[in-house]
Amino acid sequence: TYAQDTVFDPAQPTPALRNTAIGELPAYTVFNLRGEWRDILERNITLAVFAKNLFDREYLVGAVDLTTSASARVGMLGAPRTMGVEVGYRF
Repeated sequence: TYAQDTVFDPAQPTPALRNTAIGELPAYTVFNLRGEWRDILERNITLAVFAKNLFDREYLVGAVDLTTSASARVGMLGAPRTMGVEVGYRF
């Protein structure tokens, strides 16, 4: 993803923001997992468990250098590991 042509300060608080050229954000891989059981006991009930960003990878999804106008450098990190359970019923 292209953002802009400046480079973040190495004093940034997270590894994903340090030494990152903003012109081109680095590639990343995120692993998601989902298991689903449908029609539990033949009653139209579905149960699912899921995990997003399974290995809790830190990655940039956007960045901008505002040092000339607002004295700030901003990076948007992707969502952290998220896990959950879903229960559904089909009518």
